Amino acid sequence: MLSRFRDATIAQYLYVMAGVVLAGFVIVMVIYLQTRQSQDRAFAQHMDGMNDLREAVALDFLLLKARYSEKEFVIRPDEKYVADMRGVAAQFAETVERAGRIFTDDGERRDVEIIRRSAEAYFAHWDAFVAGHRRLGMAGRSGLRDAFDDASRSVSGTFAAVVAARPAAEDEALEHAIVELHRQEVRLRASGARADFAAVLQSHQALVRQIGLSAHLNDGEKLRMRDISAAYLRMLEETGALILQLADDAGRFKTFYAPAKDSVDKIVTSSAQVRIQAESAYDRARDLGTTAMLGAILSALVLVPATVLLVARTLVC
Repeated sequence: MLSRFRDATIAQYLYVMAGVVLAGFVIVMVIYLQTRQSQDRAFAQHMDGMNDLREAVALDFLLLKARYSEKEFVIRPDEKYVADMRGVAAQFAETVERAGRIFTDDGERRDVEIIRRSAEAYFAHWDAFVAGHRRLGMAGRSGLRDAFDDASRSVSGTFAAVVAARPAAEDEALEHAIVELHRQEVRLRASGARADFAAVLQSHQALVRQIGLSAHLNDGEKLRMRDISAAYLRMLEETGALILQLADDAGRFKTFYAPAKDSVDKIVTSSAQVRIQAESAYDRARDLGTTAMLGAILSALVLVPATVLLVARTLVC
């Protein structure tokens, strides 16, 4: 076999050299096309992952923005946060709708549906929460809070009017009971806790008891103070019940937020993994193509000079 190759004619050597060059070119083109196809596929997957990740991050950002407005509103009820939340709710609905079209994996679609349902429940709870605060009173003198303030001022104001009309009616123990009642009111307004509401009720009972025990008030003055205290109690019970309800409602937001946030985190993680896998596939295709092309080029560089040397040797001989 080797002797036949040595005895080949120049034309045969040239045919072999041309064949080597042509084969090398074909191999290089095949490797290039396959590498490019693999890279294009990986790049398309990478872009899909980026788009998915962008939508998932948008959902996450809107959830955090809603949570921020909620927390700020709980601390300081203001129409500004109501307007902010209205904008967030509209953007969130659009983003979830778009996410439902983008995410096609069964697991991701389930997560999107959980996000949708949880967000709808969250924003519905928000609307009810704001309605409760408006009933309680948010801006200026309005709502039950204002009526309760009037009832509270009436207690001390009526006692002050009684004493002003008849100084002998001044009762230090009764005055102390009124001050303690107002002090417990302040704590209830600040905390919204059931324990503080119970403390206000106890202070009111102590006030009513002290009115009955007062040796400084006459029967008409006692009746007047009892009537004011009864009106105060009615406003306290109505306002206090709403304050406690709103405190409970503030704690319920997390029951709607948590499932949505958990599902968003899952989508963010899966989208990031798809992007990372696509980048790795792109890099592997590039490295493999580079290695194969270098191998083909080196083979051609070895075979072509060898063929040339054989032709030269034939010519010399």
